[in-house]
Amino acid sequence: MNVFDYLYRLLISYSNFENDSLLRAGIISASIFLLIELISFLIIKAARKKQKLKYSALIISLFQGFRIFFRFLIVYLFLIGIKSPEKAMYPVSIIYRGIELAVLNIGSIAAIMKMIQVLKRRSIESSIGTTASGKLKTTSEKGISLIVILLVFSMYISQLKREFSYELKTELWISSIVIINSVLLMMALFFAVEKILPRIQNYLNTHFPSGLAKYFLSIVAGPLKIFVITVFLILIKPVMIEQAKMIDVVVKLIEITISASIIWILSNFVEIFISRLSKYSELDTNSLDKTLIEMIRMIIRVCFIAAFLFLSIRVLTGKPLTTLLAGLGIGGLAVALAAQDTLKNFFGSIMIMTDKPFKVGERISVEGYDGVIESIGFRSTRIRTLTGNQVVIPNDKVAQASIENIGRRQSIRRLTNINITYGTTPKKVEKALSIIRGILDNHEGMLPDMPARVFFNEFNADSLNILVLYWYSPPDYWEFMRFTEEVNLKIMKMFDAEGIEFAFPTYTTYLEQEDGKSIKLNINDSTIV
Repeated sequence: MNVFDYLYRLLISYSNFENDSLLRAGIISASIFLLIELISFLIIKAARKKQKLKYSALIISLFQGFRIFFRFLIVYLFLIGIKSPEKAMYPVSIIYRGIELAVLNIGSIAAIMKMIQVLKRRSIESSIGTTASGKLKTTSEKGISLIVILLVFSMYISQLKREFSYELKTELWISSIVIINSVLLMMALFFAVEKILPRIQNYLNTHFPSGLAKYFLSIVAGPLKIFVITVFLILIKPVMIEQAKMIDVVVKLIEITISASIIWILSNFVEIFISRLSKYSELDTNSLDKTLIEMIRMIIRVCFIAAFLFLSIRVLTGKPLTTLLAGLGIGGLAVALAAQDTLKNFFGSIMIMTDKPFKVGERISVEGYDGVIESIGFRSTRIRTLTGNQVVIPNDKVAQASIENIGRRQSIRRLTNINITYGTTPKKVEKALSIIRGILDNHEGMLPDMPARVFFNEFNADSLNILVLYWYSPPDYWEFMRFTEEVNLKIMKMFDAEGIEFAFPTYTTYLEQEDGKSIKLNINDSTIV
């Protein structure tokens, strides 16, 4: 028996010629084909006449893609129409059904590929000279085409396996095809996530610079990788029908990966919202506290992680929520007893957040350490001291300690004493006071209700003391030092011009004999009279 005889017998066994099904199916299919071609011709002709219609070319091209699918659909319906009502024996039945589904799936692939080409051509025409857009089309077309082919092939194999589950459950070749196709599809989807998504992000940044479009990659990139694994597990699940333990593991992994994807996406959305609040809190015109926002960020992260772990435990153990909650209450009590210090620090951090004695970036003095707050965590507060060292103090101690918040001072105070010699006359003392008061009168950085104070207040053992007190605002330390330097130089120059001398510690010793004669001292063979 040659090949033609074999094919003829297959056709005879497949088709029912007794009731002229082949003739009727042929006439109906040809009529539908002509009708679709006529409608297509009229629609394309009408669209071409409307030259001013912005999307006329796009509509024509997309309709051409649908027309390709309709042609394959007509062939599929023709094969269904001529099919014999008597079910063929396996493996002939799977060959018949495989050909039918292959025609339908090839039509789907051809139509989608046509639409991809149309959309690529259309987007290139609308964005000539846009580098990001051109890269997107060039890079993504082949990747998307491969993904479409593998997805359609996966549905094709899945449908055959579903319709012939009894016959194919022991066939190793069909399981091998499913696994190989699933692996290839997973690799293609990973390629899409790694290569195509950044191109899409560049395209969105170019055409939609504002809004959530600029966060597209950060929101979907990670969860999509988990979802790719989920797709792979779903595709290989049907080949494990006979392996009860394996299919149970696969089902649990599918639920866990889906939960991970959803929680990850929600976490990314919340993270974007918190980040925007954090940037807003850095402005001077808001009432939000950056430290509180960072604490909220950490609490939300912990809640998402706890939710994922809770869902994973429920899936793996199969226990109801009430049982897990009861166990969680008992376990929580045990943890609370074992981690008292950690809980103290946690509640200490809450007290810091509510009382707000300081925030990140402020300079404080606490527990003998003077420095700038770097971060406030659940357990501890980190301070960068003025010497450059980092100090970590438990929040429990910080909450109970006396805190000097240097960063919130309104001004920097200078209190100094200027000493002049005892030989200075009262008039020159008054002149010295007048000079200093004139220099500090309405000085730079002076607060209206805190003018400078200058007084002759003490007779020291070796000098006359002038007290100088003034405040500088805003409390910028280096600007304060610059201003202090200017004040000191002015005082020196004006005192020198007036002949006012600064005092320094001196001692005068009077030596005299009883007879009134001078004393001769011999020091290192030198005679002093």
